[in-house]
Formats: sequence, structure tokens, C-alpha cells
Amino acid sequence: MRSTISPQLQRAVEEALQEGLSRYERSTGRVQFRGAEANLSQVIKRIEADKKSGDKRPPWQRALANARPPLYDVHWTPAIVLEKPTGKKGEAWPIGLADGRILPLAIDNAAAQRRLTLYDVVLTRVTNGSGKTGARADLRIRPVVQGAVVVLENKTGRVLAMTGGSPIR
Repeated sequence: MRSTISPQLQRAVEEALQEGLSRYERSTGRVQFRGAEANLSQVIKRIEADKKSGDKRPPWQRALANARPPLYDVHWTPAIVLEKPTGKKGEAWPIGLADGRILPLAIDNAAAQRRLTLYDVVLTRVTNGSGKTGARADLRIRPVVQGAVVVLENKTGRVLAMTGGSPIR
């Protein structure tokens, strides 16, 4: 099969649309947190009960690595809530990534802060800071708004990339 679609450009277009729709909803105050992607409490309990495993990774990391999110084309990083803050102002939400890193999670959505629980799986955008700030993760909520992108080569009319709707609904 032959196609004019560029895989690298296609991925970049999907990521740009996904992040752009998310930013639009946040900037207009339209973000609606409907809940976590999944909760891995039961899976973690089973892993902790299995004493035979020679895997040295923490149970939360093994559970997250084996979790299969319902949406395969999401370009955000799944993470697991490792601890719910006590409510002190400025206290970070520690989350774990599948590679074993533990990062602070920035949550600017009051509904998400109320509804998230221990071992919930959320979507994040990981950014690598510099100096004292270090890496951090920002909570991403699947947007409701729709959008589309088509990238054409003007000279030939070839379609180089295209995506539409909300790629993560």
C-alpha cells in the first residue's frame, strides 16, 4: 500500500491538535473532569498478594505498566496517583509513571482535586524543567470540543497528514 501520509508529521499533527483542544478548553473555562481513566487498586492488591513474582519493581509500577487504557491514540502519558494530599496549600500530588519516575502533579481543576483517589490512572503532560524546578506533570482532561487539521503539499496536492474530531474521545 502506498500513501502520501508522513508518519512523523501525522504524529506531530495529532499531538498538536490534542494539546490545542485541551488548551482551548482550559483557557475558556470549559474543562469538565468526568473521572479518572481507571483505578488500579484491585490490581495492586493482587500483585502485592503474589509473593512468587521475582519482579523488583513496586506494585504500582507493575500495575501501570500492564494497564491497557481504552484509548490507544492518546499522546499524553498515563500516570498513577500514589498519594492524596492532606489538603495543605501548595502540597503536591505525587504520581508515578510507568518508567518508575515519581513526579509532582499540577492540578488546576477543583473537581479533579475532589474526585481523584489513591491509585487512579490519569493522563498527564510531562515537562522537563531545568534547575531547581525539575520535571513535573500537568493533569490533562479529555476535551469535549472538536477540531480538525489537514496538511497539504501545495505544489502536488498530496495529503501529508490529517486528523479530525477530538482524537481522544
